[in-house]
Amino acid sequence: MKLKSLLFPLAALLIGSAASPPPVVFEATEKKGAVTIEFGQELTVVLPTSDPDHVWQIAGNDIRYLKETTKIIARPGGPTAGATISFQTRRGGHTRLSFVYVKPTDTGEITPADTRDIAVTITKR
Repeated sequence: MKLKSLLFPLAALLIGSAASPPPVVFEATEKKGAVTIEFGQELTVVLPTSDPDHVWQIAGNDIRYLKETTKIIARPGGPTAGATISFQTRRGGHTRLSFVYVKPTDTGEITPADTRDIAVTITKR
């Protein structure tokens, strides 16, 4: 009985230490970028903004690797404060995230004012 009572706290300690690593925040200041994160980590991408009439949209994401956990949301502080979006890793490997900065129109024709392309490497612990 004593062995069992000693193993339970030890198992709880080991499980607690295997918790997810802290989130990674990637500032997409350049048109092309790269980030390496660990499997199980959350990735938050910060996108620059300059015009209240434009919005960022996801142009490409392989959901086998990154699951969108938040929509693209404006940061507090006005139209130049930026926007953020978060993803959770789903598997190890290499993938890309692509974003376009567009002014939505009624006609559906959109010419991007800006783009961001991020190469993402997900490593296993």
